[in-house]
Amino acid sequence: MLRRPLLATTAAASAALLLSATSNCAAESRGEPTQRRRGNVPLADKHRVALSAWTVMGAKWGGAPQVQTLEGLMRHVALSGYDGIEINVAQLRKLYFDEGASDRAVVRAAQAAARSAGLDGAAVATGSLLHVTDGGPTTGVAAVHFDWAQEDLEGRISAALEADKQLGAGYATFQLHLPPSKMSTGGAYRRDSAYIALCAQRIATLQRLCFKLGLNCYLETHYGRITEDPAATVAILEQCEEEIELNGDLSHYIFRGIKQGQLLDRILDRVGHTHQRLAKHYGDLSADVRDLRGDWKQKGLTYDAWKMFKRATVQGLSSRTIVGETGALHLVDGPRSLQLDAQLVPLWRMFARHADAMVAADDRGQSNNPFSSGGGEDSEMRQLKQLLAKTEELLREAEN
Repeated sequence: MLRRPLLATTAAASAALLLSATSNCAAESRGEPTQRRRGNVPLADKHRVALSAWTVMGAKWGGAPQVQTLEGLMRHVALSGYDGIEINVAQLRKLYFDEGASDRAVVRAAQAAARSAGLDGAAVATGSLLHVTDGGPTTGVAAVHFDWAQEDLEGRISAALEADKQLGAGYATFQLHLPPSKMSTGGAYRRDSAYIALCAQRIATLQRLCFKLGLNCYLETHYGRITEDPAATVAILEQCEEEIELNGDLSHYIFRGIKQGQLLDRILDRVGHTHQRLAKHYGDLSADVRDLRGDWKQKGLTYDAWKMFKRATVQGLSSRTIVGETGALHLVDGPRSLQLDAQLVPLWRMFARHADAMVAADDRGQSNNPFSSGGGEDSEMRQLKQLLAKTEELLREAEN
């Protein structure tokens, strides 16, 4: 499966893309094929591994001693081998501060705790997850209730994202909730063309807010959200707007047994960011595995996650971030979610190395001049190819 390359970021390229986008809308209105643009940019040279706010919040509320203080959280992140946390200022305030604590106070305290733990104090958060409801209730993890009916919603979201950017966030990922009337209908909303168009308009608004602040923007695949149904998701993405990249929480497909087909392929083609957990086919969305080594050898849940991830990262991720999001759900309680996700860091690191190799191979294919001095590969490229070959060898051994 071939993916379109990420955008160049030069002024000339931006002008050309603006002209192209105008032409694309006209072409699509005539039923002609279009070339959509990607507005997100690569956020780092190498892929990173982050811990999710959901895991942290479930663990703290479940009594896990490692994360009962802000300093303890940062120590856990560093000692477990994560590069940072996908968390926002409102969530940190809810977890560790008085309700009236200012954004600035939260950011400064988090930066100091991160530096004390040996993390990058300027980039505590890799990114921010925001929930936007459509007349229904939000979740406790959201920390702030955004709803499409609220006055000055754009201003409120922009203010939140500005604070998160001070925390180091390079992207925002959104969960857009279905309205109560469209929940639990098995995706019937896919037939509501007016609603599909409204979703596309709303996504365009959120992406515009993110780009204005210099943040990447992602739409999360998630049950109970506008992306729960693959056909509806594709229909929304097909609307004539700037190209949208997805935050592929691929467990939401795995646990429902959605593993193949053109709709899934088109969704995986848009993945620019990812949340990862172990999910059981026709079982738990957040599943526990006590013997990870044995599970891999048996091609179990860890292997399912790997296979789906590979399909979504043929050119790496623009966020350059794999977020471990083992959630406190089903038989995985809060303390266990924290422990299990830390045990999965080696798997998330393998994901990151694979994505790095994909990026390097794609970049070299785009820019390597066969007539340049030597005309060959540099040592870093050879090392990356060797790493990828070793990974494939281990996979073949597991299959046998």
